[in-house]
Amino acid sequence: MTGAADERADWLRELAPLLWPAPATVTLGRDRQPGARRSYLILPSLARPRLLVPRRTRRAAGGAVRGYGEQSSAARRVAVRLAAAALTAGAGDPLLRDRLEVTGVDTIEDHLARELGRPVLVSLHLGPARANRKPVLQLLDPGGGTVGFAKVATTALAGRLVAAETETLRTLARAGLTRLTPPRVLSAGPWRGLEILVQSPLPVRQPRRPAPARLAAATAEVAAVGGITTQPLDGPYLAGLRERVAALPAGPARDGLAAALDALRPAGTALRIGSWHGDWTPWNTAVVADTVLAWDWERFAAGVPVGFDALHYDLQPRALGRVDAAGAAAADSVRRAPELLAPLGVPAGSAPAVAVLYLVEILTRYVGDGQARWDAWRTMTEGVLAAARAAAPVTAR
Repeated sequence: MTGAADERADWLRELAPLLWPAPATVTLGRDRQPGARRSYLILPSLARPRLLVPRRTRRAAGGAVRGYGEQSSAARRVAVRLAAAALTAGAGDPLLRDRLEVTGVDTIEDHLARELGRPVLVSLHLGPARANRKPVLQLLDPGGGTVGFAKVATTALAGRLVAAETETLRTLARAGLTRLTPPRVLSAGPWRGLEILVQSPLPVRQPRRPAPARLAAATAEVAAVGGITTQPLDGPYLAGLRERVAALPAGPARDGLAAALDALRPAGTALRIGSWHGDWTPWNTAVVADTVLAWDWERFAAGVPVGFDALHYDLQPRALGRVDAAGAAAADSVRRAPELLAPLGVPAGSAPAVAVLYLVEILTRYVGDGQARWDAWRTMTEGVLAAARAAAPVTAR
């Protein structure tokens, strides 16, 4: 039976010759390579791989597991800490039989060590299959400390995203941010046909300090990167969005999104135009004592209505993977838009239109990137159309 576990095992087999290319040789499973330069434990097994951690050293193995679970629930964090302690104590060899072993030189570790000027070990989390899936390597020192994260582009889409994130992080470094902290670029460029971006780690293990006003201030700071302007609803942004919707494959999704835009009434509606992170969610941000940490900037874009990030942050936890609830959640975002966007200075009269534009924008991305395996986009499209029709009288004022 083929499932997510099989997909992850297949993906690991696809990645192995890319990250450890010839003349290096790689074995997976319970075969052993005498004198292997690199040895990694596969957790929990090759049949159901979730995490690849360095076998040498034990402290690095423990650090890799801690990094895997630091954004989890409280119960999950306890389990992760116990697993990390067990690996640090040496339980990996007797309990975890499946390994990835490498002989040879000029592997991903060698490249990253040259780039960073220090030896590094890598850990790899194997996530479910997605159109934009790319390996993200946690880079560790022998003592188990995290020295960075490397995103490796193995597809054309991933290459575009990695290049975009590299440029975005360099832009943010010059932006004089005071309310949020993004990673820094430690290294970026090609290696063996792959584009690789290495980012500095963020102190995500700090205690969370939930503070809606501080989160809103950080959201507003993102929107202001590059400045904020005003344009009518039927201005350049809407025209560009219509073009992208029209370029989608023919079918119910394209028709529904086009109909949602047609239902809007542009007369008298002005939009504040700025920037957005593009995937501003609770799992890509952390409100800590003195800042808001934010990572995964590959979807950052300018020239969008202010408020997209706040809507995304509210909607994604309620809709992601919840097919039955997604349509109602989308419509609810439009209904609640004045409340959600007020902290960003978006007028109540234009907020529902901003919400409809956001929903069309994000669904256009999902369909265009081939993420139709997420079935919730179908019910969301229906919800967007209904919400756009309901919002039309409001946006006409």
